[in-house]
Amino acid sequence: PAPHLPSVTTERMPGKAAERRDDMGADELLTTAEVARWLRVSEPTLRRWRAEGVGPTATYLSSSLPRYIRSDVAAWLRQQRAA
Repeated sequence: PAPHLPSVTTERMPGKAAERRDDMGADELLTTAEVARWLRVSEPTLRRWRAEGVGPTATYLSSSLPRYIRSDVAAWLRQQRAA
């Protein structure tokens, strides 16, 4: 299984219990910082990989808002291990 990032809790609405961000599982969207921590590389390294097309696939929510789908990063890691 893919390494698990620490859960982050956020308060969605006042008075309601905090919800865990990892409820989406494999389809969870991760930030550059979260993926960099997971892979134990720097954010600039991950940005360079993204620009060079050699890192995990990024999905852009806007022209300047890249996100990574957890299952895509896990698949990329498996591919790196197999190479």
